[in-house]
Amino acid sequence: MSEHINNTQLIREVYRRIFGQADVEFANKVIAEDYIQHNPMIKTGKAGVMEFIGYLTSIPRPANPVKPFMRFIAEGPYVIVHSSMPWQNQQNATVDLYRIQDGKLTEHWDAVEIEPSSTASGNPMVEGPVEIEDTGYTEQNKSIVRKFYEDVFISQHRTSLDNYVDPALIQHLPEVANGQAGLQEYISTTTVVRTRIHRIIGEGNFVVVQAEGKVKNDSYVFYDLFRLSKEKIVEQWGVKQAIPATMAHSNGML
Repeated sequence: MSEHINNTQLIREVYRRIFGQADVEFANKVIAEDYIQHNPMIKTGKAGVMEFIGYLTSIPRPANPVKPFMRFIAEGPYVIVHSSMPWQNQQNATVDLYRIQDGKLTEHWDAVEIEPSSTASGNPMVEGPVEIEDTGYTEQNKSIVRKFYEDVFISQHRTSLDNYVDPALIQHLPEVANGQAGLQEYISTTTVVRTRIHRIIGEGNFVVVQAEGKVKNDSYVFYDLFRLSKEKIVEQWGVKQAIPATMAHSNGML
């Protein structure tokens, strides 16, 4: 099987056995000794992850847990997990990015945002198709998204939207209305500025951008997800998180 299929299966098992069952033995087996952590609240290294898993074992588990929404997007050594999960009595939209080497988890980034009770579009932050299609168009779709991101989000050229975005764009960013018009209004009025792309990861019709930027004067990490069809962006999701001044490690969130 291809690398990304093996890696996706590994991450599925990680969620099932580590996060779902707090399987310490499995975690010890699949987490690399030199594991690099970018979550600001967890210590770096394997010991930091094992400490967090130990915390998970102490949390009471519901008798009938609801199956979380999860979307997996993989390319090369990277696997993206886009999910909606309850945590501390709140529903959270989350993007986790894992790097895998030699069958072990070696690096992790993420961002978490509390899901609002309502959105400008009426669509939940996390829902929609999960099936990977058009795998032969991965590189083409990544190129389209890179140009869109640089031209529209970073340079804020609103008149360029027609080149990249379907008029009937389905929107999941909480503050943005549906359609190309909703995105144009958002770009015209927002105080959110994306300034630099760090990674672009794609699989077929899905592309994810990891980026940094500002919300007013505060530094943020952004994960923007796009679904494409016929060379146009037809659906958009996103999760952003403030970068704290103090962290449990010195690796940064990006």
